[in-house]
Amino acid sequence: MHLKTVAIGVVGALASSSLAQNVSTYYNPIITGFHPDPTCTFVPELDNTFFCTFSSFLTFPGLPIYASRDLINWKLVSNALSRLDQLPALAFLVRGSTSGIYAPTLRYRDGKLIILTSLASQAYYPTNYTKWDNFIQTSNDPYNSSAWSDPVHFDFPGIDPSPFWDDDGKVYLTGSFDGKSILQAEIDLDTGEVFGPLVPIWNGTGLPSPEAPHMYKRDGWYYLLTAEGGTRERHRSNFARSRNIYGPYVGDPANPVLSGYLSQSYFQAVGHSDIFQDALGQYWAIALAVRAGYSYNFDPYNSIFPMGREAQLTPVKWPTDEWPTYQNVSGIMTGDFVLPQNPDPSTVPEQGEGGLSQADDVVNFEPGSSLPAHVFHWRLPVAKNYAVSPQGHDNTLMLRSSVFNLTSFDADSTRGLGQTFVARRQSHTRFRFSVDVQWHGLLTREQNEVGVTALQDQAQHFDISVAMLKTNGTGAVAPHIRFRGISTITYRLPERFKYVDEAVPLPAHLYGQQVRLQVEAVNTTHYAFSAGRGGCDEETEMTVYGYTRGNYLIPYYSGVVVGVYATSNATSSFLHRSNLRPMKSKAAREKRQAWLSRREMDAASDGGSAPITTGAERAGALTQVMTETTGISPITTCNDAKPELIASTARNLVLRIKPDMASQQIDKRGNDLKAAASPKKSIDTASISLSEPQSRPPGISRNVTTPMENAIAKTEHSGAAPTPHGTIGNGCQSLENKRPESEARELSAGEKVFGIVELGEAILYKVSMRRLFLLRRVSKSFQNLIDNFTTLKASMFLVCLATRSDGSKDNPLAFSWSQRLPLFDPFEITRSGTWQKGIEEAALLCGG
Repeated sequence: MHLKTVAIGVVGALASSSLAQNVSTYYNPIITGFHPDPTCTFVPELDNTFFCTFSSFLTFPGLPIYASRDLINWKLVSNALSRLDQLPALAFLVRGSTSGIYAPTLRYRDGKLIILTSLASQAYYPTNYTKWDNFIQTSNDPYNSSAWSDPVHFDFPGIDPSPFWDDDGKVYLTGSFDGKSILQAEIDLDTGEVFGPLVPIWNGTGLPSPEAPHMYKRDGWYYLLTAEGGTRERHRSNFARSRNIYGPYVGDPANPVLSGYLSQSYFQAVGHSDIFQDALGQYWAIALAVRAGYSYNFDPYNSIFPMGREAQLTPVKWPTDEWPTYQNVSGIMTGDFVLPQNPDPSTVPEQGEGGLSQADDVVNFEPGSSLPAHVFHWRLPVAKNYAVSPQGHDNTLMLRSSVFNLTSFDADSTRGLGQTFVARRQSHTRFRFSVDVQWHGLLTREQNEVGVTALQDQAQHFDISVAMLKTNGTGAVAPHIRFRGISTITYRLPERFKYVDEAVPLPAHLYGQQVRLQVEAVNTTHYAFSAGRGGCDEETEMTVYGYTRGNYLIPYYSGVVVGVYATSNATSSFLHRSNLRPMKSKAAREKRQAWLSRREMDAASDGGSAPITTGAERAGALTQVMTETTGISPITTCNDAKPELIASTARNLVLRIKPDMASQQIDKRGNDLKAAASPKKSIDTASISLSEPQSRPPGISRNVTTPMENAIAKTEHSGAAPTPHGTIGNGCQSLENKRPESEARELSAGEKVFGIVELGEAILYKVSMRRLFLLRRVSKSFQNLIDNFTTLKASMFLVCLATRSDGSKDNPLAFSWSQRLPLFDPFEITRSGTWQKGIEEAALLCGG
């Protein structure tokens, strides 16, 4: 490996005089949406192709493999973790987005791609080193998910393992131990056997969490690249070097070599980098960063950067016997480097299972096919809950409802039951994501629910759904439009906790019809959640039922995903249309600021179809699935439906994701934004923030009422069904408009608060090795807690304690110690002596 590197370096030296004459430009991020902890390698043997992978945490399939030949256009070619039996423990992990697959290292050796990575279980105490399950995977065909091997596990008491091949043939493992030091030992990558003692070789520069080590050898020096400073604002990359692989190592006087801390850059938390060479001998670094702006340095938990940590590319200069130097990461990267090829989407490998990360998808859900490679689940899925084109329902995606919903407690996952959830990354700042649902005749029992969500993790997500709930006044179960969400995480104080659960009876014109549920990023700060008539043309009018702010979806390790879920007592739901439409319009471009993903979406023609417009012009990825469902209300007909979107019969329709957009990035440089932007794609810098919608996000005061509140008020006062919201799209006639008949059942308090839909199922979690249960029958005081937001926000997750409390602010157990409790994270409690007394009191009170 070292000899090959030296040879490439010579080629680079010979070419340097010509390279210096060139000035090139490209835009960051090179892969948008959450793609943290990047690692890349260059493989000349595979047609000079670059391969990268990233942390995938609890998503499955995991460890996505991207390929490129120009470093700009990337194609998802496989997923290293794609089989349920490869890593069964992924089904049982807890702690939301902070557990799962961590910080892989990708290398090529002896005809194989090799990944070393960690499966982290953050539920264990820090001193329990079994929380880290480190393993190796290999593949001699990176374009095929099935070619990736089963994991070979090895013992290492830490995370971020990385291999290094020395000149003498020995292979070394470096990794991060306990957030304090970098350890190293020899390893056999075939068997996973680690030889000899683990030797600490570097403790960093004094900042927290030295991690993400990568070893390189050049000019007789061993160079150790690490990340440091934690995953937030002080994140950075540092170098150290030594003449001996075991040290001592001396830090680069210029450390940090890469960081955004205290800079004016729009790109912050820059770090966790990996270096590789191209065919010309040029060095490049792949790194992570968030697009959050200068304020992130001082208030990262209020900044808005829902896509989390994304992949950034930067050139590196590495003169002989000298330290490597990075170009700072920015949105527009310009310098005397030469891209491996002229950027062109057609240069990506033809092989592979997915599509271009920034280009069109065309997915038909044909019989015998599977879900697209870029679609994933939360933890391991229950296979029977998903079916592509099941018998009698060709070109349809069927979801069978899971017991658990998106907020179900972490410990629920230890039963391996899974959550019915299909999602993809949010990869554009402004977008629309919608799904057409055939609910009539399928959602029949109370708490049956199907919806779409913008989800960060179990503790941070907002949803809009069709849900079967009791109607005010009558007690009968009927379909409702439900807007529900939660926002809390370990670093938030209880007073920052946000929770909303509002429902209004389904508008009359939607009975017997498909319902379109939609999540839209309406500007750079807010998401809107709306519903309307589905199954028709794209100009169906949508009614907004709720908003939420982007900083209620704060990325911890991952980023926002958008998807569809189904939760009930094992009732199936059929999806008929889902749309992901990144926004494009002249007005939108003029208003967008540096926060945006700046790759302008170009509507590529597909069969000559024109961009679809509703109000402001918008084009993007259009997905459609429609089907006839036997025994269910007939499908709505749309007289003006576009022939390229709807086939001749309702049973033979396709899902199509229409053209996406190409995007351009620009970093925030204060008043220099306009000068930094190209004349073609300039940004209006006069407005740094867009106005908030009139209808406020949850927890924000307002002087206006939403359609949801108006409808609820009418229902409460008159006992009649509310006036329908929205209008029926032109040319759509209902063939049936019959209200479903559903059984009535008393809604338990647990269901009201948590949406748990399995009757008799206790909510279980562990606190200090004790078990607390939410009983099926709860006291009146707990009912009061449900309706009292001030009390609820401090007590709802100590559910057993809440059932015993009197719901009053004077209750010392309910408020003295739990008010500052790290909500939704009982395992964090056990490590904090501050709350130990309160925990013991709670356990005793609940008979734990």
